[in-house]
Amino acid sequence: FTPDGFYRTGDIGRLDADGFLYLVGRKAEIIKTSTGRRVSPAAVEAVYGQSPYIDQVVVFGHGRKNLVALIAPKPAALAEVGGAEGPAVRDLLRRELDRLGPALAAHEQVHAFAVLPEPLSVAAGELTPTLKLRRNRIAARYQSVLDGLYQE
Repeated sequence: FTPDGFYRTGDIGRLDADGFLYLVGRKAEIIKTSTGRRVSPAAVEAVYGQSPYIDQVVVFGHGRKNLVALIAPKPAALAEVGGAEGPAVRDLLRRELDRLGPALAAHEQVHAFAVLPEPLSVAAGELTPTLKLRRNRIAARYQSVLDGLYQE
């Protein structure tokens, strides 16, 4: 409990002008960039998740200058580019990130991304049974991909 009697949940929230509380993430998941900025990955993922072409997006960047993401496209993204994978899907996803990015602060925008070969799953241990991201496991599995994104 806090000194004033509130229960510490580990959630991070914000109050709007009308006094409504919005939960924006968990304290344990906050990314601190090398420039000292603190970013809620869940809030960033929610913005990019609005795309009709993005099925799953996971943001990383702790200790790094910029954020990067791993993205699983929706089947609609593949259908739009004729079922092709590769550059056509990457171009479509880049346009979506550029379209949605202005809703975020500059330090919250994804600068580089990789397309996942398959969606994240419970069976692979990347999601909990309630479909929450297991960020540490995802980062471990795709560490070489994430490292490569910072080389671009």
